[in-house]
Amino acid sequence: MPSISFTHKFGSIYEDKQYNMNHSLYIMYVNKDVRENIYKIDIRPLINKINFKDKLNRNGKEFTLQDRSKAIYFESPQFIFLIFEKNDLQYLLGIYREVSNVETPETLVRIANSVE
Repeated sequence: MPSISFTHKFGSIYEDKQYNMNHSLYIMYVNKDVRENIYKIDIRPLINKINFKDKLNRNGKEFTLQDRSKAIYFESPQFIFLIFEKNDLQYLLGIYREVSNVETPETLVRIANSVE
């Protein structure tokens, strides 16, 4: 987990019953007193993965995880993200950009390395 504090956590599972695709688990951590403290995790099967390789061409950065797999770091207007694949799943970790001065890309890499 990031070192910022959280007071609440939420989760939901999305199942696309019409097309039987895009299934995912969404988890969000927030702090009711510090609105900038937001951390989110999206997990989906690799058969439903989203391609983020184009982010490397737009100021993204590639990191090598401890298991030698690759992770892609990129920034959006509101979040900083790290995306990686492990155990037939795609993980997207995101931290609200307003706390990116506290939580660095290396924090997201550390979290990614902790996934077994």
